Amino acid sequence: MTARRTGWKGVVSAAIVGGLAIGSLAMFGAAGPEDATRPAPDATRVNVVGSGEVSVEPDRAQITLGATAQADTASDAQRQVNEILGKLIADVKDLDVEGMMLQTSQISLSPVYESGRGRDVPRIVGYRASNTVMVRVDDVKRVGDVVDVAVEHGANESMGISFQLRNPERAQLEALRRAVTTARAKADAVAGAMGMKVERVEEVSEQGAEPPRPVYAARGMEMMAMDASATPVESGQITVRAQVTMTCRLGQ
Repeated sequence: MTARRTGWKGVVSAAIVGGLAIGSLAMFGAAGPEDATRPAPDATRVNVVGSGEVSVEPDRAQITLGATAQADTASDAQRQVNEILGKLIADVKDLDVEGMMLQTSQISLSPVYESGRGRDVPRIVGYRASNTVMVRVDDVKRVGDVVDVAVEHGANESMGISFQLRNPERAQLEALRRAVTTARAKADAVAGAMGMKVERVEEVSEQGAEPPRPVYAARGMEMMAMDASATPVESGQITVRAQVTMTCRLGQ
């Protein structure tokens, strides 16, 4: 009887040991697919920054035209400005420039004061009215024509011209592509200097593409009026920039 009881104990012990062995395999068995792709804790990595830049010719211009008039009464001052801008707008529209759009951007009417010695309260001696119109065109070569019409019709406020891009996305994507290419070249250079190579790119993050900045050009109205020839306007180029950060894993 004792031998039989000992035999059962042996079976039970074997079962317990077997269970522990199975549990050990479950806990410390072969690595799964996710573990196989997980880098070792001591893997060598490098972080690099790449920048990209694209310069393109603008295909849109925005011109600001303004007129100011002063008169004894507010109504006369406003009437004079309206006459100047009315003729100007009509002739600018007759130019029939591609993609033209006109929009009033600012209207103002204010009293003109005279102050002198011995006078406590300034005296109103007239009124000044002004009106500013924004003209947008998609043919940048016709900007000079718009300027000439403005001068001919009495626009006497300083004029601003900004050159822009109608669709900046294409230039932004090209700048981003160049930034990634530059970052990868830097990673390869670092790896080569260490006697290693880039095994794979683990992460790329965009640091933000700088929006295209308009190119500005301006000339005083008086200077333009003195020039009898057609007004020359150079659009220049618009620069678009992008930057990325890249993390690469290196190996032998």
